[in-house]
Amino acid sequence: MSLPFYYAKAWKQALQSENDEAFYIRHEYGEGGMTKDPYQAFQDYKKAAEQGNSYAACLLGTCYQRSYLTAPKNIAKAIEYYEQAGKKGNAYGWYQCARIYLD
Repeated sequence: MSLPFYYAKAWKQALQSENDEAFYIRHEYGEGGMTKDPYQAFQDYKKAAEQGNSYAACLLGTCYQRSYLTAPKNIAKAIEYYEQAGKKGNAYGWYQCARIYLD
């Protein structure tokens, strides 16, 4: 299924922007003409989290918790990123912290 031209154009522009919301899409899923690249996706998550994106911080927490993309399993790092997300107002970050502590 292809997007209508005007949606495809907007999608491509969003993916090529430096907008932190676009980082997680580009390489993890191979969207917008980008090659699927787990290493670059992980780097994009880190960049977005450094810019204060709480969603990206949660995704990094998941990467470290589950050894996803190119991240090694590291529960302490996962908690660090989930807490970062929580402090930015992301309730899912606090939820994931609680799940780790309860396990």
